[in-house]
Amino acid sequence: MIPAPRPLTLALPFILNIIVSLSTDMLSYIHYVSLRWALFHEGRLQFNSNLRIFTSARKTPANGKFCNSISAILLVMSYTGASQSLSSSEWYTSYYPSYVRKQGLMIDGIAIMLLSVGLLGQVLISIWCLYGSRGQILSWSASPLNTALTCLHKDIFSRQPGRSMMPVHSALLPAQPTVPQTKQPAMRKAYPATKPIHRFLAAMFFFTLAVAFVIFGLVLKLDIAVTGASFKFFDNDGDSSTFFMIGSGTWPPQLTSFCAFLFVALILSFMTLTLHCAELLINVKRDELAWRAASSEEGAHISSPALKSATCTWQWWFLFILKPLAHWLLGATGIFISVGVGGDIMINFNPVPLFVLSGTTALLLAFATRLIWHRPSGPQPSAYGHLQTLIDLVDDWGVGAEGRLWWGAKGMDADGIGVVGTSASRRLLDPLNPGTLYH
Repeated sequence: MIPAPRPLTLALPFILNIIVSLSTDMLSYIHYVSLRWALFHEGRLQFNSNLRIFTSARKTPANGKFCNSISAILLVMSYTGASQSLSSSEWYTSYYPSYVRKQGLMIDGIAIMLLSVGLLGQVLISIWCLYGSRGQILSWSASPLNTALTCLHKDIFSRQPGRSMMPVHSALLPAQPTVPQTKQPAMRKAYPATKPIHRFLAAMFFFTLAVAFVIFGLVLKLDIAVTGASFKFFDNDGDSSTFFMIGSGTWPPQLTSFCAFLFVALILSFMTLTLHCAELLINVKRDELAWRAASSEEGAHISSPALKSATCTWQWWFLFILKPLAHWLLGATGIFISVGVGGDIMINFNPVPLFVLSGTTALLLAFATRLIWHRPSGPQPSAYGHLQTLIDLVDDWGVGAEGRLWWGAKGMDADGIGVVGTSASRRLLDPLNPGTLYH
């Protein structure tokens, strides 16, 4: 333990969580892209975005079920290590009644080692994905249009005429002329995984709220009523938290720290997987925004760098900030490790940050609800990254992957039915007329 001022001991764990979140996002993108093209070569790719850890390839071990399970464990280890490696702590230099309380930064060597193992394991899996997918990864672009065009060139999908006005939720219906709609179907009708994800997020909110109330009751009954102390957000002296001992006097300190790490990791795993599921909703929303840009002045870019595609949306920034914040609230202030007078290691539970965390999960739930229930405006059919739908909607790819596309009306056919589609020139397209049939 290193003597340090309180603001520094509180800021450093949060900064470390941000660094780990950024690192895991970059490493997981390699796994994410390799999964997409593994599904492509197996003929099972339907959407541009897939739930990485919960979707497995059959012929590529790096994206198989076993490797996905290891990836989930390594991801939890990384976030747990980031939350427990550095923590604000108070300790005593002598015994009651003449004890002296000191404040500083506690460095957990076991947590740092396991954090390193978690990050190293993800690096190795990323290398395995690259090595095992040699020649299989056809594009690193995050754009659904780029993926759809690649699928078209490789004859995985073929365009079905007459479906240029049919959104993804009509994918199973026969081709037919359609009147333009002012609102498009919501994500929940297009992507099957959104409903279980939403239920999982709701369950996580009620779980964190219930835990906060249980800890609040225990602290109120066992500690506050006895000591008369008040509740505090940052409580590393134990005045407003309850705790239990880890290990015994006969255990080696390293084993005790390891057991404490496993206990915290078990709790953090629920939050880590919850945020991972929420990431899919943002990716699907990003795919839809990339396609809907075809109705804008700028047009839709067929290919775009991954970093630009991710960071250009406020939804990505929202989740990027929420990831380290949620893990910091849960693992560094709500449930933290402290050292007792005799050197015993204790796991403290502070209800105040846990209530804030439940509010954070409520915000995440409201955010996810908005994403999956929101109906895009305008007559342009929605696709949500569904590749067959995108191929049906795009009738002219222009100059290829380096260009841009616009969507709109292309006049009338011989039967008096409107024609819609895409073009590399915005001047060749007209606005749609309400009430007119188009195909």
